[in-house]
Amino acid sequence: MFDTGRDVWLGAMFALVTGCGGEAKSERCPDSEPALTPLLSSDREPTILFREQFPANLVSDAQGVYWNVYGTLRYLAPGASAAVALVEGQPSITGVAVDEHAIYFCGATEGDSAALFKVRRDGSDLTMLAGGLSMGRLWEFRAPALDSERVYYPGANGYVASVPKGGGTPAQTNIPLAAATQLVVDASDFYWLEVADERGSLKKLSKFGGGAMVLASGFGVAHGLTLQGDSLLFSSGRGLFRVQKSGGCPEAVLWLAPDHHVGSFGIASDVIYVQHWFGFDPGTTTILRVSLSGDSAAEFTQTAVTAPGAGPGVAFHDGRVLWPTWDAVRGLEL
Repeated sequence: MFDTGRDVWLGAMFALVTGCGGEAKSERCPDSEPALTPLLSSDREPTILFREQFPANLVSDAQGVYWNVYGTLRYLAPGASAAVALVEGQPSITGVAVDEHAIYFCGATEGDSAALFKVRRDGSDLTMLAGGLSMGRLWEFRAPALDSERVYYPGANGYVASVPKGGGTPAQTNIPLAAATQLVVDASDFYWLEVADERGSLKKLSKFGGGAMVLASGFGVAHGLTLQGDSLLFSSGRGLFRVQKSGGCPEAVLWLAPDHHVGSFGIASDVIYVQHWFGFDPGTTTILRVSLSGDSAAEFTQTAVTAPGAGPGVAFHDGRVLWPTWDAVRGLEL
């Protein structure tokens, strides 16, 4: 399950801000704790779409939803009632990313070695794009990141590396892997989370050179870094936060009472669906619905158990929000 990080408001957050003269500098954010998000009860019940052991790494796009069960990569097309296996027989799969042409994933090969793979959407032409990777780093880094031309992954030399989507010679970035997790990219920049001594930071690096900038720091262990327009969202402890790409103090989109925790989340239009549990045993998981404006949250449903492991865990398909539990993929009408 997710490391919940600290369960209290850390205070002492810092953010990159731009002064009147255009200079960038770090300033301390307000120490006051955000207002608690009200929870609205609901008796809606989920349905079980597929019953199987330990589904993980759900991701979706306009062409369907994808997940893995151990070393099998599954795909469910819009309108379909049954999933198909695109890849079978892999020792394990640690993360999945998709574009309009292919699915990309990392997985074990032999021993502690791992590789980056690509497969066409019809399950053909399984190709190793890069090998000799560390399995340990893949578990920490989660899924590969994509832009229009390249795939980014934890390289074998201690830095984030990239390779053309069509295959070719890997290239090294200037992003060290020592503490980096969960990279996302856009047309011009890299963004990633780092953690040290239970304190998280959000960093940015231009693709065109220069040094890394700390956009925000001082929050707890964070997960689920996601691009959303001109901002980035991530979960940490009992909150869901938003930071502008240009920097600034983290804004709490969702902030819950002590002993509550948030994990994976997905965004559909202007609504965020968040996995949530109470206490330190995530045996009872709730799906929360909160608007991007952060004005309220609705407690949609409870499930008896939740999936262990990590990676993205909330996806969308045929008008439903989907999430994994340890024995099934469950869904709820949007």
